[in-house]
Amino acid sequence: MRRRSQKELDRLMAHNDIHKKTMLIDDFGIFTVSSAKINA
Repeated sequence: MRRRSQKELDRLMAHNDIHKKTMLIDDFGIFTVSSAKINA
């Protein structure tokens, strides 16, 4: 897997009709975890 910018991930989710609910970032700003809901 390659690194992806947050902007790229947001575009991928929007393109696939997925709505990001929350995003957690570690104390160093290196790792992120997003929670999302699929709009069906």
